[in-house]
Amino acid sequence: MSEETRIERVKSKDITIGGIPIPVYMDLDGEYRWSMRQASKAVGFNEGWLSDTLRTEGNAFSRLKGYGFKGDVVEFQGQGFIEGNLISTQDLWQ
Repeated sequence: MSEETRIERVKSKDITIGGIPIPVYMDLDGEYRWSMRQASKAVGFNEGWLSDTLRTEGNAFSRLKGYGFKGDVVEFQGQGFIEGNLISTQDLWQ
């Protein structure tokens, strides 16, 4: 996983891709990020795939890095609790 994990407050918003509404999150800097669950589903895997891949750092993780995946993961905070992990849009579309 990334060397440093930040915790951010974010705003959620749904965008539509291919007629399917997908939640994205905007951090305080205005950058849009994706939940690892949604990113996993968007590329055709089960919702835990990306999280598991980053945690195990195996061959799939090495391949992602080879494609330019940086793994800049941010924990996002909802109403006083951490809700999940977000990746950058750049990492999703690499």
